[in-house]
Amino acid sequence: MSNPLSSSAALQALDPLVVKVAIEHLDKLVFNDEDIEHFIAYLNAPHILREPMVSLDTFLDSKYYLGIVDEVFPEMRKQAKSIIDGGFQQAAVVAGIGAGKTTLSEILVCYEAHKLLCLRDPHKYFHMADDKPISIMNMGTSATQALDNAFAGIKKLISTSTFFKKQHPLILSGRIRFRDQNILLLSGNSKSTTALGYNIFCAVLDEAAFFLDTDLKNVAGEIYTAMQRRIVSRFGKHGLLIMISSPNYEGD
Repeated sequence: MSNPLSSSAALQALDPLVVKVAIEHLDKLVFNDEDIEHFIAYLNAPHILREPMVSLDTFLDSKYYLGIVDEVFPEMRKQAKSIIDGGFQQAAVVAGIGAGKTTLSEILVCYEAHKLLCLRDPHKYFHMADDKPISIMNMGTSATQALDNAFAGIKKLISTSTFFKKQHPLILSGRIRFRDQNILLLSGNSKSTTALGYNIFCAVLDEAAFFLDTDLKNVAGEIYTAMQRRIVSRFGKHGLLIMISSPNYEGD
């Protein structure tokens, strides 16, 4: 089947030689209209983008990215697409055990990381000093829970992805560092001070209904508000905050 990129009317105005070379190199990566839009954006702004972003479907299905087409349930894909394609900055997902909540958060975190890594200079793009990394944080009820759940899955996805491996990640126990662009993925706990000092671009509150302090008071709302303010103050309309949990009490 021919690639939709080769017949896209939007490429008519571009240099034919550029288009020819691009099609030859990206024929296996551009599968739909959204990919075409991302690719044209890349051609028009090579000073901003080091490589084109791709649609969530391509990110999930292509072996160059995650290549997990057989592992993503249709409902999980639908939820992820509704968040990404809807342009939402905040999302809350409540579902029972075994519904794929953790996998959904892993997918969203990796996709947001891909968006940052496609930028030639993320700090410059967001008008930020580069003395601190732009961070993506996965928060669990405890440091151990955060490491054992979503962050373990995130590390596996990144360590086996050609796209991410090309970015030379430094993968440690509780963090993944992309040094060239100063991007940091890290695992945190449910203390309200965990995010202090970080430039949070994306955060996941995993099992938020169980975020309890020493008095057994749920602090998820407090942490959520603090995270939301940090994302908006630094990245405006960009970034993503996800609260994901199974219910702890009736009415959660």
